[in-house]
Amino acid sequence: MTLTYGDLLDRLIQLGIAPPDRRTDPDLAGFLDDEVEEVDGTTFAELGVAVFVEGVDGDVGRAYLDVIEAAAALSNGVVTDVVFDREADDDQLSFRVDGRPVTWWLDAHGPGDWIYSWSAIWGQLHLLAPGGDDPRKFYDIEAADSADGTAYLLLTPEQADALRAEFALDVDSVPPD
Repeated sequence: MTLTYGDLLDRLIQLGIAPPDRRTDPDLAGFLDDEVEEVDGTTFAELGVAVFVEGVDGDVGRAYLDVIEAAAALSNGVVTDVVFDREADDDQLSFRVDGRPVTWWLDAHGPGDWIYSWSAIWGQLHLLAPGGDDPRKFYDIEAADSADGTAYLLLTPEQADALRAEFALDVDSVPPD
């Protein structure tokens, strides 16, 4: 059976992973009828329901901010007051999510070296989960070629189970339980 991006999006809406208004998003209109060759992390990112983390060249600070803003948006959070503290013993990225202060460590490999670190993101993305009574947390799904990057979806445990069962995906909580 052929699976289109529209079919997949409809299923994500049924599961409560994607909001119903994603179906009418003009950014998706051009490819919803296209066939999905392989359901993987990039597929979810293309549908706008995941944060996709890939290798970065250029402005590392902007790259971290993009990841943080995208992750916060999945939970309807608002990221404000972003501050990079390169003078701290361990480089720090401080910001607020819905008024709550959050600090991330950044992976540096020596004085003056400041790099975009997949492991730093993986180990701290859970700090952007809604918390409280909201059971959703971040789960990772690799791209078909893991060198391409990883997608992070904000899911309930039941939604993660459904993706595993229906699409045979390796869906892991971040960090693992």
